Formats: sequence, C-alpha cells, structure tokens
Amino acid sequence: MDPIQGADTQPPAPLHPVAPGIPDPQPATPPQAPVASTPSLTETPAAESMGAGDGGNKKKVFVIGGVVVLMLLVIGAAIYFAPRISSQLAKKVTTQVVTLPTQAPKLASARVTYLEGAAWTVSAEAKTPLYEDVEVWEGDTLETGEDARVALALEGGSILRLGPSTKVTLTNLDSLDLAFSQDSGALFAYVEKGVSRFLVTAGDVTVEAVGTAFSVEKEEVVLISVFENSVKVKEGETQTEVEENSQWVQGTEAPLALGADTVSSDNFLQWAFEEEIQRVEAEIISQVTVPENKEDKEAYIAALKEIGGD
Repeated sequence: MDPIQGADTQPPAPLHPVAPGIPDPQPATPPQAPVASTPSLTETPAAESMGAGDGGNKKKVFVIGGVVVLMLLVIGAAIYFAPRISSQLAKKVTTQVVTLPTQAPKLASARVTYLEGAAWTVSAEAKTPLYEDVEVWEGDTLETGEDARVALALEGGSILRLGPSTKVTLTNLDSLDLAFSQDSGALFAYVEKGVSRFLVTAGDVTVEAVGTAFSVEKEEVVLISVFENSVKVKEGETQTEVEENSQWVQGTEAPLALGADTVSSDNFLQWAFEEEIQRVEAEIISQVTVPENKEDKEAYIAALKEIGGD
C-alpha cells in the first residue's frame, strides 16, 4: 500500500441500517461564528441625525417641564398671597377713609359794602379788623368803634347797617331766613320782599319782620322804630304788632307815633336814611329792580323822605 495514499484515505463512515419508509438523515451543518456587520457609509449620517434629534427632544421636554413648573409656582404664589394683599389694601383704604378730615359745611356770608371808622370781627381769641369789600360769615360777631358805621349786603338783597358802639352776631345768613343777635348799639334793617323770616333778638325782645324797614336800638331798654310796613315784637309771652311810622319802647303798653324829630335828632338814622335813598334810587335808574317792584321802591323812597323831613 502506498504510504501517501494511506494517509489521505479516510475510513468509511459506518453504515446505519435504514428503516423502510424513513428518509436518509441530512448531514448536520456545522455552526458558523457570527459575522459582525459594519455599518455602511450611507447609514452613518442617519444614525447621527437620530441621535441629535433625541437630544433636541429631551431639551424641549426639559424646557416645557420647567415652564410648567414655573407657571404652577406663580399660580400657587398668587393663590397664597392674593387674600393677604387684598386684606392689607382693604385695611389701607379703610384707614384712609377713616382718617380723611370731615369738610365743614359751606357757610353763608355777607359783604361789607361801607365802612367808616373802625370795626372788627371778635372772638374769644382775637379781634380782626374789618375792611370794605371783605366777607363776614355766618356765626361771626361784629363790633364797631365809637364813631363807626358799617353796611352789610346780605344774600337775597336785604341790607343791615350798624351804628357806633354796636355788637351784633350774625346768627343765620340764609337768604330766605336771616337772624341776628344784638348785644348793644343800633342797627337799621331793610328786608327785601320774598324773605321768609328776618329776626333780630335784643335781650328779651325779638323782632320779626317781612318786607319792611325798621331800626333797633338797645341800651338800657329796647327801642324799635318802623319806617315801612310792620313788624311783630315779642317780649316773653306778649306779642305786639308795630305798624309803619310807629315806635315801640320796651316797658310801654302800646306803640307810639314816630315824632317829627325821631330821625333828624339821630345821626345814625339820618345816615341810614340817606344811604337807603341813594341805594334804591340807583337800583331804579340801573333797572336792577324788576318793573313790578318799581312802584314799591318808589313808595319806599317817598316814605323815607317824609319821615326824614326831606
């Protein structure tokens, strides 16, 4: 036998008996080692792109999550602090409303249209000099010097004139409801038609006038002179009506007729008459008065001139 041939010759595979009807078994394929796949150049960019996309998506998720958390924090803070802030603001508003100063009601006033000599508004604290064209207010007390004369234009057209050494409080200056308290001295009042009430209180005596002209002097006794229409004088429970051209003296039973020298002997009344005549004549000339009142004004001037002796 050839030695080389003997080395290459494999022994024959053993024979297995084959059952009838069964196919011959196939030879087993020997296992093969897995082959590592190398990514192709065309697949590499797509993979990188997917990796970058995943990173971007993660950033977006984080950003959205952060925004949501921040919004939740803001909403929570608003819900927590809103009642407290509202409460503080309400307290501040309430405090401001409570501490606001209460405005005093607007007071009525009168204007000084004439001043001769010295006069003042007086109070417990001081005396303030008066001047022409200044306003005096409801509640003020006016005092005149020994040789003084003052004229006040009241709202609604009425006139109040004060003589020397006179002290009067302006109790009420409503144009339709005027009231004064006279402590001393002399005053002359012209009451415009349409005034509901015009009161002068002098001690225990009260004078109520409507659409008239009269004077009040208060010294030891009260003396009331009526120059137009009439007034009602009340002292205690007694009430007396004093007619035009009459005079009432405290302590007497009935009014007396005005004497011929009632005005001519009184410097204050002479001045008051002259000023009244000039004032009313100027109103008629300038047509300040309405036509239906012109006759009344003219009758008033005539009455003053007759009483004054002109």
